[in-house]
Amino acid sequence: MDIVESLKEAIVCAKSGEIRRAETIYKSVLKFDKENFVALSCLGILYLEIKEYNKSLNLLKKAYKIKPSESVIEALGLVYFYLNNLDKSYEYLTRIIRVTKNYEVYCRYADVLFNLRKNTQALEFSREFYNKYPLNLESMGAYAKACIYTGNVKTAQKTAKSLTERFPKSAIGWSLSGLIQEVFFHDNEKAEFCFKKALRYGNKFDAYFDLAVNAEKQNNYKKAMYYLNRLSEYVDKREHTISFIKASIYFKTRQFKKASKQYLYRGWTNGRYSHNLKNMWDGKSYKDEILFVLGDYGFGDIIMYSRYISFLSNKFKKVKIYIRAGIDNLIRRSFADYKNIEIVPKTKRYPVYDKSVTLSDLPYYLNMPYDNIPSCKKYLVPDEK
Repeated sequence: MDIVESLKEAIVCAKSGEIRRAETIYKSVLKFDKENFVALSCLGILYLEIKEYNKSLNLLKKAYKIKPSESVIEALGLVYFYLNNLDKSYEYLTRIIRVTKNYEVYCRYADVLFNLRKNTQALEFSREFYNKYPLNLESMGAYAKACIYTGNVKTAQKTAKSLTERFPKSAIGWSLSGLIQEVFFHDNEKAEFCFKKALRYGNKFDAYFDLAVNAEKQNNYKKAMYYLNRLSEYVDKREHTISFIKASIYFKTRQFKKASKQYLYRGWTNGRYSHNLKNMWDGKSYKDEILFVLGDYGFGDIIMYSRYISFLSNKFKKVKIYIRAGIDNLIRRSFADYKNIEIVPKTKRYPVYDKSVTLSDLPYYLNMPYDNIPSCKKYLVPDEK
């Protein structure tokens, strides 16, 4: 087999759109030489282009071990982004961003920074992105978004205005303009107008979400529910973007049972819980099993929801509760009389358990609605000092 000629043919096929022919040739080369860097990297990039991301990742990781070239690092950064592994994507794209000429890499790097909430870094990068591509939709959008997230109101407003003028039928500019009106000027009517424009020009998911939030802020719960139901056509109805707003509406209208049920899904993303808990508790007693309780959210939430901890003692053989440092001693001291309740320190891995639940979901699973809150008397024990 002439490997060089085969690789040349595969590259030509890939460029001319004969994807499956190129795939077949690359695979035949790898059967002959399983560590051929060119075949591994080119086939990995080909799979990236046709959105077969897991296949792409497998090949690119092998190529990277042989030779961590710029093209492989760049492709790995993109693959990890599309597989929603943003930390890994950030790691690889950061290494390549100063030398790449790939416009897609610029766009995805901006997305990674926003999603990881690295807003200051996002502002610095998006400014460079905007200066390099001053009239491009994505660069203008990224810069306006970064200005919004960092409170640069005038620049955000100016850039968003330029964006809607230059690309009047692009949803991005209208979404950002609506966000500016809603967040900085509290003009819900103008915000709603902008969000409807975004909806008209194709940004269905974000537009329905923004319109739902906007309607909720105006206490128009019927309209908010309508938009949320439309949003569920594009995403799992348990997705936190839907369930959290529904829970908020039900809480405001004092429909506590419905609110609690919706609140369960606030960590639900892409068909699973984002906190990676398994074997979720169903509220029943399991006398021979271990329950792990994840103390989610901040100190105030932990203090409020810890009132439900004692009710778990007679339902499980042992209850292990993760409480973040800084408040763990208070909770440990307060429930010291319950011998089967253990406050566990934060580690990279969760402890061994049979069932799991988050602390803020206890009212639902214990069937204790918010209109009948237990332990109104003292349930926390302060430090005597």
